[in-house]
Amino acid sequence: MESPYVGLLNKYALLCALLASVTSVLLGYDIGVMSGAVLFIRENLKITSIQVEILVGTLNVCSLIGSLASGKTSDYIG
Repeated sequence: MESPYVGLLNKYALLCALLASVTSVLLGYDIGVMSGAVLFIRENLKITSIQVEILVGTLNVCSLIGSLASGKTSDYIG
């Protein structure tokens, strides 16, 4: 006997997939905004090109840490 829920969309799974998609879109948006903001950051903080590269590179490191933490969190919750 088949379950009456076969074929229905699991709202929780849809929400999780939607949130995962939004985070990747936001990361791309942040990188795009950072490329324009670097001009003003360099001027205001009076930093060198190497310091700008380190500043922009930390965005990727933070996203790596976030993605590693999200995997463990998803396993724990779900």
